Amino acid sequence: MENLSRRAFLKLSGAALLAAGLTGTLTACGGGKDVEIPGTVNGIGYVSGKAGREIIGTEEYGTIHVVKVVVTLKNVSSRAVTLTADNFPAEIDHSAASPIYFGFADNASGDSWWTQKDYELQPNEEKTFVLVYRISDTAYESWFQLVHTVELTFKSGHQKVTGSYSSETGELVVGEVEKA
Repeated sequence: MENLSRRAFLKLSGAALLAAGLTGTLTACGGGKDVEIPGTVNGIGYVSGKAGREIIGTEEYGTIHVVKVVVTLKNVSSRAVTLTADNFPAEIDHSAASPIYFGFADNASGDSWWTQKDYELQPNEEKTFVLVYRISDTAYESWFQLVHTVELTFKSGHQKVTGSYSSETGELVVGEVEKA
């Protein structure tokens, strides 16, 4: 699993997987000052992200193979925004996927996190979210032999931005903001 720094994220913005033009500009209330965070959707800006395969063991379901996606978002608006798992639909190897877990982490590593139904992101707050998507045993076993992709979409209001992760490059690249 690789972290994607803000500098590397900006550098990779011209990747062929997604359209260039990452900048979403939002005018902050009160000061009239522009705040630029790549991939800003409805006042929520994408700061960084990473993805990778893991195994989750549960008493009820036994061993579950998953992809864990960790994203850090910042609320650059003047209002609180409630986020749920519904804000993060994904495609894994071109098949739709809904998160089986959604939570928030103490830090950007996403190693220690809590499952939750929703999270109210306050103005100017930056928070790391963890999303866990189930994958097949075959996809898990072939993760480093074949190229697997995870396309994570962050939707809020009438806007969305999609990030694409490839197991070949280990990088999560975010595209431009679109209408949802």
